[in-house]
Amino acid sequence: MFSLLIVDDEVSVTNGIANDIDWRKIGIEKIQTADTGRRAIEIIRAGQVDIVISDICMPDMDGMEMTRHLYNEWPFIKVIFLSGYEEFDYAKEAIDLKVFRYLTKPIRYDDLQEHVKAALSEIKRELKGDQGHKNIQSIFSVSYPPLSMLIEALNKSTALEMIKTLFDECKEEELIKMERAQNIHRYVSAEILDLSKRKGFAVDSWAKGIEDGFYPSRHFKSTDDMRKWCEAVTTACIDYIANEKRDLNHIVTARAKAIIRANLSNDLQLPEIAAALYIHPNHLSRIFKDIEGMTITDYSISLRINRAKELLPVKNTKIYEVAEKIGYESVGHFTRIFKREVGMTPKEFQKKARRFN
Repeated sequence: MFSLLIVDDEVSVTNGIANDIDWRKIGIEKIQTADTGRRAIEIIRAGQVDIVISDICMPDMDGMEMTRHLYNEWPFIKVIFLSGYEEFDYAKEAIDLKVFRYLTKPIRYDDLQEHVKAALSEIKRELKGDQGHKNIQSIFSVSYPPLSMLIEALNKSTALEMIKTLFDECKEEELIKMERAQNIHRYVSAEILDLSKRKGFAVDSWAKGIEDGFYPSRHFKSTDDMRKWCEAVTTACIDYIANEKRDLNHIVTARAKAIIRANLSNDLQLPEIAAALYIHPNHLSRIFKDIEGMTITDYSISLRINRAKELLPVKNTKIYEVAEKIGYESVGHFTRIFKREVGMTPKEFQKKARRFN
């Protein structure tokens, strides 16, 4: 009997995953839930747990800290992170912890079930000690995270280092050497195909620049040819995902700017803008600054001050009216910001502008 622990501070999430998926269908008989990492550790100490599905951002003890504690005592447990944020820092830390999967919400329940099924298969192989069916990293002496995880994290240097190390171990006589190299080739192909399927992009969309494409029409003449192909497809896949993320970041930034422009009088803060875009505030802040070269706060202030400079010269316009129209409840606060940005007070600017008009 295998057991599953679901960890999330949102009860609706844990209940949905626990009750709306037919876990017995894939061999899981016992299902437990926890609302914090600390509570999860207590449950694991009290009895057998084989697989953990966990959120990352939780009160008391988050998913990362929980996993570090967990692996110190139960390194055989398979951890699947199910995060609401597609953040590079989180994915990188998950790789360092060597978790089984890093998934992002929302996810279809049948897809989540397949990932848990894969974790069960890994556990069963380890229990049987079947060397012929173990992961490629168990067959060789290297220790790396799955290639697909490295690709998702855009960790090109480590991914290529892993491939080089695997091929460097092919030092036996020529026939065995080629057979082991073919195993590496199959592993790399399977990891990338699985990733493409999960991410929903066709292989042809990113493999156009590879000689012979993803499905070579010729036989490899040497292990070196095979290594170069593995490095080429890995590089092409990482570059494609990086470009897709850059394009998405530009779209998100443009939408954030539109929201700010449409709400100058409402003084929207970063968490509110991020919530409207369904992304984490830290992630929005990072990509906005990368693309615009300034923070969201600085961008908002710039728009407001420019709008104030348009309104102040208008006849009979009061300073407090301008402040209200651009989202400043306090005239004093508006005056301080305006003077810092323009070099004079709103009143001084108004007098000067009206004199020239």
